[in-house]
Amino acid sequence: MNKLDELGGINGALYFKLPSPSNLDAVPQDPKNPLTIAKVDLGRLLFHDTALGSKPLIEGLSYRSYTCATCHNAGAAFQVATRQSIGDGGIGFGKRGEDRVKNPDYREREIDVQMRKSPTVLNSAFSETVFWDGQFGAKGSNIGTENEWKNSVPAAVNQLGFDGLESQAIAAFEVHRLGLGEDFFSDYPEYIELFAEAFPDLEEEERHTDFAAALAIAAYERTLLTNQAPFQKWLDGERKAMSRNEKKGAILFFGKAGCVSCHSNPALGNVDFHALGMGELKGIGTYRTNGFKNERLGRGGFTRRPEDMYKFKTPQLYNLADAAFFGHGATFTSIDEVIHYINTGEPQSKEIHLDQLSPLFKPLNLTSSEVGLITLFLKKSLYDASIVGYTPPYVPSK
Repeated sequence: MNKLDELGGINGALYFKLPSPSNLDAVPQDPKNPLTIAKVDLGRLLFHDTALGSKPLIEGLSYRSYTCATCHNAGAAFQVATRQSIGDGGIGFGKRGEDRVKNPDYREREIDVQMRKSPTVLNSAFSETVFWDGQFGAKGSNIGTENEWKNSVPAAVNQLGFDGLESQAIAAFEVHRLGLGEDFFSDYPEYIELFAEAFPDLEEEERHTDFAAALAIAAYERTLLTNQAPFQKWLDGERKAMSRNEKKGAILFFGKAGCVSCHSNPALGNVDFHALGMGELKGIGTYRTNGFKNERLGRGGFTRRPEDMYKFKTPQLYNLADAAFFGHGATFTSIDEVIHYINTGEPQSKEIHLDQLSPLFKPLNLTSSEVGLITLFLKKSLYDASIVGYTPPYVPSK
């Protein structure tokens, strides 16, 4: 696959090599939130501990019953196995979140849901901005968008100057009704030492805060890396890590099919936004999606720029085999469907005008065999079964 060397620039094919989560110095990080083992370990527990669910809209119903992992769980590739994730106001879960439904004691307008499918946090260390429209983060393409923060949650958060992951984690405590709460450290005293080890330079009143907890969670999220996938092992020199057909699929991905035009960073994602005409989140099993909302406009709904309308962030491509739905509107149920959609180049959305579509979205004219090979590469070569190890064996509240 000589094409990889060309695409990788001075680093050659190794440009696409993901770092080991144990080598924190090699993991992309925000200088304002330097990674340490203690901080990552604390974030790992907080991310999965329902003790954070301390601000439900109806306290008697959902208190301490949800957390970050409710919508981003390892079994579903750190997203959720339903079209729309439900935090506060949901009940049930299942193994991968597939059984979570609206609590009948909550009215629809009271539940905590997103208007788009929850994106994965895998390999999110390679994203300067976060979410489908990239609204979180004060750097990169968000420089110059300050005037659009005034009426949204990122307003005060992005003014702090953090990268996307940190900004989103800080905002999530308000948006998703999370918090340490008054009794957190008395109820779970184990966390006192954990916070002290993670933030040794902070006084207790600064350390025992939602802000510090959010930075720890962001630090943990940065280490969710799929560096044990077969393609990653192949990059390490294990030439038998991928089958012959997987290699053929990779050659198509990085060559003829042009997938790498958008999926071009080490996570096989990108910091750019593209209009591919995918449909919106709506219909049975979704909530609060009726009517015209800025979310339907993608990046343009945030920046207000005409050239950004209907553009959505390019997602990373690892562990798609564990995902149940695809696209910002969860309008696809398999990798095969997505590849077929990209190959035919016909938009789902009836709202987008043809002249608003990305020039890269056009029929690829790949054969069914070629589509199958690319699908195989995505399903098998980019699948890291070890990510279940990112889940802690216990949390202090259990």
